[in-house]
Amino acid sequence: MIKFNAQEKDGGTIFAFILEPENIEYLKQGKPIHIYLVEFGTPSKDSVLIAFTDDKDKFVKEIQKHMKIRKMVDKTKETPL
Repeated sequence: MIKFNAQEKDGGTIFAFILEPENIEYLKQGKPIHIYLVEFGTPSKDSVLIAFTDDKDKFVKEIQKHMKIRKMVDKTKETPL
């Protein structure tokens, strides 16, 4: 996986995670990828979870056993870079 952060034209920060075939296979096995943003030099305890599911409801029920979901956004915002 290629991981980087960069400054966007509007001054915001983007964190990019470019998945490779072995990452996709890992995800298909039901193994999530957990990335801690401190890797990028942020002083934050925030992290990113990347997972794959073919059953969204089952996944949400399972993840709620491990953490409290504060907000769920059910669709992605697709914008050109």
